[in-house]
Amino acid sequence: MSPESVPLPLSYRTPFAWDALLAFLAARAAPATECVHDGVYSRTLSIDGHAGIARVTRSAADGHPGTPVVHLQVSASLLPVLPAVTACIRRLFDLDAEPETIASHLERGGFAPIRGEERGLRVPGAADGFELAVRAILGQQVSVKGASTLMSRVTATFGQPCDTGHPLLSRLPATAERIASSSPTVIAALGMPASRAATIHRVAVEVAERRLFIGPDADVQLLTRQLLALPGIGPWTAEYIVMRAVHSPDAFPASDLVLRRSAGNLSPVEL
Repeated sequence: MSPESVPLPLSYRTPFAWDALLAFLAARAAPATECVHDGVYSRTLSIDGHAGIARVTRSAADGHPGTPVVHLQVSASLLPVLPAVTACIRRLFDLDAEPETIASHLERGGFAPIRGEERGLRVPGAADGFELAVRAILGQQVSVKGASTLMSRVTATFGQPCDTGHPLLSRLPATAERIASSSPTVIAALGMPASRAATIHRVAVEVAERRLFIGPDADVQLLTRQLLALPGIGPWTAEYIVMRAVHSPDAFPASDLVLRRSAGNLSPVEL
């Protein structure tokens, strides 16, 4: 891959809880495919046969007075698919969010006033829908760290090696086609229950054979039904995938234990 890169400013609406979003992505980064280092998020991308690196950072000295921006640097090899890369990063960092509108809506609905950095919290999207689905399945009933360890093994086994020139990025994301061509037994050998490996393989096959589409243009209701029909995917996993990979504003994993505790141990119905 060419080491040359092209800078591109991406605007957003303030406030923006940048550090919180970066910390979320850092904790879930798949080694060799993505990383967060010194305030910079970097990852490999492969879109329509074009592979390279996207790097995202934010700086006060942005050269765009009055317009808050994050800085995207894209490998020259990704220029033929620059609109797709830009859209991908905007979704990943939720740059199109309207924080003030969201806060006002929640407060009218009965929430306490949202102040400070919390007013700028975003819902992280996904660089790739299938990649996010695999991550969600791996995250069932395990810690964030445990899921990240498993995701690193999936990447090392099924991610295509690539020469990026970046010391921490050496593989492209594992594709549905590469995982579908393997077997549940091989996937389970990475350190997960056989049932979970079978679910990942089944999703890979459905995506590879184009019966299942996981992305921003997906039909939310159809995708949710399709996901719930697959063995090993329940409401939490389906809602999480739709929330992040499709970036549906109405998706909400109400059965999430952490969310329920944060809301005062409410039941999913009460949430």
